[in-house]
Amino acid sequence: MTAETPTAPPPEVAEDLSSVLSGLEGIAERPVTEHVAVYDTVQQGLSDLLADVDDA
Repeated sequence: MTAETPTAPPPEVAEDLSSVLSGLEGIAERPVTEHVAVYDTVQQGLSDLLADVDDA
């Protein structure tokens, strides 16, 4: 069995992914007590993005 070479996501998906992941920017400077909420928000955004890709 050979592994397939991953392809780049369509530009609109890449933009949405960048937008979701931007929620992690600056997390090191935020209080630790806020980290869970940030991670939950990013995780929800990633889940929504994957659901949209699966529906396409």
